[in-house]
This record gives sequence, C-alpha cells and structure tokens, in this order.
Amino acid sequence: MPPADEGRDAPSRPAGGARSLLGAASLVMLFFVLSRVTGVARDIAIAGAFNLSPTLDAYQAAFRVPDLIFEVVAGGALGSAFIPTFSRLSHRRGAAVAWRLFSQTVNAVTLVLAVLALAGIAMAPWLMRHVLAPGFEPAQQDLAAELMRWLLLGTVVYGVSGLCMGALNTRRHFLLPAAAPALRNVAIWGAALWLAEPFGVRGLVVGAVAGSLLHLLIQLPALREHGLRYSWTLDWRDADLFHILKLMGPRMVGLLFIHLNLIVNTNLVSRLAPGSVSAFDYGFRLMLIPVSVFAQALSIVAFPSFAAQADRGRLDDMAASFRTMLRLVVWLAVPATVGMYLLRVPLIELLFERGSFDADSTQRVARALQYFLPGLTAYAAVEITVRAFYALHDTRRPMLAGVTIVLINIGLSLWWVGPLGYAGPALAASVATTVEILLLLWWLRAHLPRLAPGQLAWDSVRTAVAAAAMGGAVWLVLAGIGSGTGPWAEAAWIQLLLGIAAGGTAYFLFSSVVGNVRWLAGMRRASI
Repeated sequence: MPPADEGRDAPSRPAGGARSLLGAASLVMLFFVLSRVTGVARDIAIAGAFNLSPTLDAYQAAFRVPDLIFEVVAGGALGSAFIPTFSRLSHRRGAAVAWRLFSQTVNAVTLVLAVLALAGIAMAPWLMRHVLAPGFEPAQQDLAAELMRWLLLGTVVYGVSGLCMGALNTRRHFLLPAAAPALRNVAIWGAALWLAEPFGVRGLVVGAVAGSLLHLLIQLPALREHGLRYSWTLDWRDADLFHILKLMGPRMVGLLFIHLNLIVNTNLVSRLAPGSVSAFDYGFRLMLIPVSVFAQALSIVAFPSFAAQADRGRLDDMAASFRTMLRLVVWLAVPATVGMYLLRVPLIELLFERGSFDADSTQRVARALQYFLPGLTAYAAVEITVRAFYALHDTRRPMLAGVTIVLINIGLSLWWVGPLGYAGPALAASVATTVEILLLLWWLRAHLPRLAPGQLAWDSVRTAVAAAAMGGAVWLVLAGIGSGTGPWAEAAWIQLLLGIAAGGTAYFLFSSVVGNVRWLAGMRRASI
C-alpha cells in the first residue's frame, strides 16, 4: 500500500455488504472448523493416553489461573478496547499512528502479563491447595502447581499473539489469525502422541507452550505485510493508550468474575470422584465446538464492521447488521443444540472410545454435555452481542451482565452440585448464560432503537419449530436403529451418519416452510 501524505497509510475500509462479510466469515469458519478438528484430534489423543484420570484432572486444573490472567488482561484489551480504538485511528489518523498504538498496547500487556505470571508462579502451591483444587490428593496438587507454572510462561506469548489477531482482523486480514489456533492444537496433539509416554502429562504442557509460540509466529509475516512498525515505546500518558486502559476496566472486571466462576466450579468438582474435572471440561469443550465454528467466526468478521459503523454514527445500519448476524447465529445454534443432545452418546463414543477411554467414560462426559447444551444458543448469541456493545464503546453493561450471571451461576452451582454432581455446575452455566443474553439484548435497545426485538423473537420461534421437526426426525432414526439387530445397529458412526442426514434434511425442509430459507437467501442483499 503506497504511503499517503505525511507518511500516513490509506485507512482501511469497512466491508461493503453482506456478500463480502459472509465471504470473509466463510473463510474464517473454514479455519475454525480446522481448529475444531485439530482440537478434537488433540482431545482424542489426550483421552486415549490419560482417560478421565487424576493426572488429567491436574492438567485441566493447571489451566485455570493462566486462562484467567490471559482473558482478563489480553482479552479485556482486545475485545472491548483495542480493536475499536485501532480501527478509529486507522480511519482518522492513518496506519502509522495506529501501529504506534499497537506497539504501546503490546508492551503494556506484556509487562502486566509478565508480572502476573511471576506472581502466579510464586503462589501456585497455595492456589492449588486452598483455591483451585482442595479436593485433590497432595501429590495431585503438587503436580497441578508444577504444570501451572510452566503454562504461565506460555500465557505471556499467547497474550501478545491475541493482540496480533485483533490488529490483523481490523485490517481485514482473517486468514492467518484464523489458522493460528489450529497450529496450537496440533502442537498439543503431537505432544499427546509422542511425549505422553516418556514424560506423562508434563509432555502436554511442552506442547501447550510450544503451541502458544507457533500461534504468534504464524501471524508475524502478515503484520509486516500490513505495515507494522513496531517500537519499544511505552508512554502511559498517551491519550489513546489511556483510552484503551479506561475501556478495559469494566471488561476486565466482567472477565474476572467469569473466570472466578470457573475457579469456583473447579473447586467444587475437584471434591467429587476422580475424573470429574476432566469429564466436566470435555463436556464443556464439546458444547463449544459449534459456538467456535460459526458464532465466534461470524463475530470476529462482524466486529470491525460494527466498529466502523458506530464510529461513523450509522446506528441504523449497525442495527440492521446486528439483526442479520444474530438471526444467522440463532439459525445455526438451535439445530446444533438439538442434534448434539440426541446424538451425544454416539458422538462421544466415536470420538473418544479408544485406548484407556471406555464406555463408562463416555457416559460421564455425555452427562456433562447434556447439561451444558441448553445454554449453547445463549453462548453463541453472547459472542455477537457483546461485540456490538464494544463497538459502541460501552463496556459497562457487559460487565454488569457478566457480574450478575456469575453470581447466579455460583449460587446455582452450590445448590445443584449436591444432587447432580458435576452436572450441577454445567446446568447452572446454561441457565446463567441464558439470563445474560436476555439482559444484553434488553440493554442494547438503548443504543440501537431499531433493533426490532419483536422480529428477532418471531424469527427464533420459527427456528425452534424447524428444529423441533429436526429433532423428531433424528429420534425416529435412532428408534429405528435401536430396534434392529446385528453389529450395524450398535455402530456409533451409523447412528451419527443417519441421524445427521435425516435431521439436516428435515431442518432445511421445515426452515423453507416457515420462511427461514427465504430470509437466508435475502442476506446477500443486506447492508453490513
């Protein structure tokens, strides 16, 4: 890109319509599918090597503090503050100014992450014994603390990489940021295959740290291509950096409460039978597969467009854009919920039942997934809705919603963990996330008067009708297979293949009847 006068690059342009947005979203979805496929391959290899063992429980618990630090600091900067500010500077003052802000943000986030990582390393044994996993045996707590210390080193690198993803997405470069998570999964998958036997669960940590480094390195060529001029400067008095820090505050509080909820759940589940933490985590990750494939992909692509429309005061256009994307997210999430609920056992059996992972392990993971699934559509809708708030520079309401649902979640988890075991916190998360999306949509109307919630509700009803027809088709197929005899009747892949074929056909047919297919075709004419 040739430089403009005074060394300023031409500002990046917002997407011109739904066709370009959906084209970019399709590319990102493809790589999110690749990321999920490699993530499932990673989980399959880990399950075959460790099953639902106390050792794997220690590995899962070791991620809680590194994930909390990354999400609160890097996630708070990226999602709520950095992308809208970087987009605004690119448009109004040119790329040179925007890249200088990028350098300052990277330096500030790296410094904060390093300080918190060192504190976590020092406090790791105490955190495991008194906060994260008091129900573990002492040797298991020591192992988890050791693993957590190494994972904290990768958190610093991962935080920088997250900001690189945000900068590239703002510049409308989605390919390498979308491919980066797959590389990280491949690194852990390789560690599970080749390092688990000689090094045990410590080999997985080597893969996780190496994967964080690969996550960053793959994005560097694209940053140079888009004109990155990195500098070591860090001026805390810089007005743009101060603006990011100001916007980060509420988002960081909200994320802190969300991850405190995960810590509370780990604390509760660690007191149950060995393997409960791993079963809980497997169920959660399986539920998140459709969320990450389409909801996160659509949100990543839509966010820069939302930010550009909000920056130009085109709130009616933003309302139309948001409605279109939310309707699409719900249209995809509801059938995913129904299909995964009915096919959860053959799905887990096909994916994980090998090595030391047996039929009992399948049932334990299926139980966790069963209680996470009612919240799948809410999780997906939250992904796109919070980005609308961030594009409008409103981080306070998402924070208030986050704090509210965390308090609900913790209260319900404490109530239900007794009668339901680890399924109790899973169900609590589903209920709380549903409350969160209802609050967010109610509050968003203050920013976007033409949000048309009535139309959104009616579209959701039509989608639910089509999904109910799909569920009936899948149930009939499973009942028919169950009444048969022979090994084919018990084959998980037969149940999945026929169930998906029948359910998908029924969903598209009934979507056509209730008008959703006609609306979907009309998206090509929408202005996003």
